[in-house]
Amino acid sequence: KRSHSAPHATPTTAMNGPGQEQWKTGICGCFDDCGLCLGVCCIPFGLSCAYGNNTARVQGGDCTQPCVTHAVFMPCMMCCVAPGLRGAIRQQYNLDESPCSDCVTHACCHMMAVMQEGRELKSRTGMQAPGQQVQMQQMPVQQQMTYAPQPAYGQQQQQ
Repeated sequence: KRSHSAPHATPTTAMNGPGQEQWKTGICGCFDDCGLCLGVCCIPFGLSCAYGNNTARVQGGDCTQPCVTHAVFMPCMMCCVAPGLRGAIRQQYNLDESPCSDCVTHACCHMMAVMQEGRELKSRTGMQAPGQQVQMQQMPVQQQMTYAPQPAYGQQQQQ
């Protein structure tokens, strides 16, 4: 029996090197995290803030400086600085360089690349805010209190 459907290969699979992992979401997976997508697309300087958060998650520290730098120097950031951050993320998690080189990805699809990097970091580091460590606290063991019998009304307690 012949199948009329051709085998489907995703762009991230096609460019995987030996032992490299795929990104958890594709470059066009913007709606996989609607909150991030709305923040980047609808809030003034949302893209710069997302870039700052990504930088803080990778390099540690505060997100303010990379956010402001991105907002002021966006054209330069797209081609010169942001590809380096994407490369650091790929190296840290052994991810393939897709859909094309880091520089071309940011030059052509900067907004989508920043969101993809944000989704990747969020899925791998959890929901923690940049610069903060997640502190796990052990819940206290519930203690059962016992009470001494109380004397009946009008009776004195003996000692």
